[in-house]
Amino acid sequence: MNNTDLRIPDVSIIIPMYNAEAYIAKALKSVLQETDVALEVIVVNDRSTDRSLQILSTIQDPRVRLVNGAKAGIATTMNLGLAAARGRVIMRCDADDLFPKGRIAAQLNWLEDHPNCGAVCGSYDIIAPNGSFVLKHDTGNTAEDITEELTCGLTRTHLCTFAIRTDVLRQL
Repeated sequence: MNNTDLRIPDVSIIIPMYNAEAYIAKALKSVLQETDVALEVIVVNDRSTDRSLQILSTIQDPRVRLVNGAKAGIATTMNLGLAAARGRVIMRCDADDLFPKGRIAAQLNWLEDHPNCGAVCGSYDIIAPNGSFVLKHDTGNTAEDITEELTCGLTRTHLCTFAIRTDVLRQL
């Protein structure tokens, strides 16, 4: 998304990136396959020293924005991405993650159907660098309130499986 586009995206995907040359193109492709949702993808480069930036520069999609980090680690990188995000919903995609087709729209639709909920999360698979399956972490397919768990610092899944309303995340 370029700076002249004033339309607020539905979803901001934050991708923290540090030396991810082996993965970043596939991660971006998996996110950018979503065409039914207005989205922006914010890649926060935490001062990569490999070819990550060169690979990123080959992705010619106006939905992708680069934010340069300060080589200060994942928390600072995520906060820079959050500060740059304009979407109503925030999602995180690590630079070595792959989003399944339709995931963004499905989670956004769920949040729209459940206006009293601040976030939705799901299951994920762990795959090896060669693409082979390692483990499925299945959260089930039921809706339940896990606010108390989260306020105690517990979670059943990984942050990269969440779609979180931006206003809720910024309050946290």
